[in-house]
Amino acid sequence: MERGFCQNSVIPVFLLVLSIVLICPATSLAEESPAFNPPTDHRKTPLVPEKYSTMPGLGMQAATQEWSLHKTADNLHPSGIEQQQLWFVNRARANPIAEGRWLATETHNDVSSGRNYFDVNTSLLQSEFAQIAVMPPAAFDRRLYEAAKAHSQDLIDRDAQDHNGQFGRVNAAGFNYSSISGVAFSYTRTGLYAHAAFNIDWGGAGTSDGDDGMQEGRGHRVALMSDGREYYNVGISSIEESNQATSVGPYVTTGNYAKANASVENHFNAFIVGTVWSDVDGNGWYDVGEGLAGVTVSPSTGTYYAVTANSGGYAIPITATGAVTIDFSGGDLSVDGSVSTVLSNTSKLVDYAPVAYMDLIVESPGVSETVLTPGQTFMANATVRNQGAGLSFSTTLRYYHSSDSIISTGDTQISTDTVPSLAANGSSTESATVTAPTSTGTYWIGACVDVVSGEREIGNNCSQGVRIAVDNDIGDDFWILFLPAILSGISK
Repeated sequence: MERGFCQNSVIPVFLLVLSIVLICPATSLAEESPAFNPPTDHRKTPLVPEKYSTMPGLGMQAATQEWSLHKTADNLHPSGIEQQQLWFVNRARANPIAEGRWLATETHNDVSSGRNYFDVNTSLLQSEFAQIAVMPPAAFDRRLYEAAKAHSQDLIDRDAQDHNGQFGRVNAAGFNYSSISGVAFSYTRTGLYAHAAFNIDWGGAGTSDGDDGMQEGRGHRVALMSDGREYYNVGISSIEESNQATSVGPYVTTGNYAKANASVENHFNAFIVGTVWSDVDGNGWYDVGEGLAGVTVSPSTGTYYAVTANSGGYAIPITATGAVTIDFSGGDLSVDGSVSTVLSNTSKLVDYAPVAYMDLIVESPGVSETVLTPGQTFMANATVRNQGAGLSFSTTLRYYHSSDSIISTGDTQISTDTVPSLAANGSSTESATVTAPTSTGTYWIGACVDVVSGEREIGNNCSQGVRIAVDNDIGDDFWILFLPAILSGISK
């Protein structure tokens, strides 16, 4: 197994034990690398072109048959961590230059830790990615997944990291391929960590040791990027492993990247591929838990439609080319939508990420005193709630006094408070010291929250007003305000 290790240490035998303690960190603190020498296989298969309808009037009916091989029957796979890896792979294939730059500079620990530990030559990394051609996305395939799952489980059972029997399991799962590459990483932490390890292809001696910190041949990267290959199908399995008796884990990941033998039934190499998701945390990439489940994805032409897995992924074989409208409806979508594009005989990436709207409202306004003298200080409070589906940005709550019960930003502002960023359905109760008007009379106190970027509804950002009385003689005003209510209660 390829584990993090101290390299090029010349240690006298009599100092061996001491050197292990002082020079080499504990393996649990070291970074891991994927299994070396990822295997490939190529078969001679009949050259049978896939059938596409391009003639007017053919294939122009909406899809009527569900394609379900893009997920498991229970909708649980690809799981969030598996879909995250696929999302990163397909983003990388669409723009290899940007992928190389991102892998070389990203500061997230799941990317930078292994890159720094193995002392990766980031200039070389970027130049290598600049030479990789843009490639079509990969579609998740249940059969390749089942084979990957069986291999990951075998690695757990043997407490190992290798490729033994990997392609035999693909054959057993019933996927007929013409070419294939396999990857394995028994020490996966997260989906992002696995993607960085595979695509940087870290491992071995680093730049300071005269090497580049990357594995020879870049076999994992070749598989993910389909570099010089035609890998349009993929199965990724990441099995959680927390048994303290094993060294592998916390996830054991296997990936099978393949070109299908399209002469065999239910084997395709051209798909509409994508993820239906909502970038809840606003970091610009897919995270576990952001997929939208049960969304029906239906092209206006072709044979097949699909329903997203719980993680939001889908794939649909392309059986008709040309202009198409792809409808997204139901499931976890709050609002249905559509995307128009043009299909050819190569896979097309169509992610659907409706903006996760936010909607701030102000509830439960209150005051510490309802009868005050002119200029008297008191406390005002209100709760700001995000009743939208997306993360709202930090903003400002403004307190007002008004001559009527309708609070608006046109009233007299008397104080402000800071409202933190709020998750969907999140709330924050704020309070501030305010001052009563200097003129006597009846007033209403309330608050309005400033509009944030992306807010869907801006007509509900102000609270109701809370009535106060301002008078030089508090005693008289108390009876004026509350005697009717007291008498009404007595009469009942």
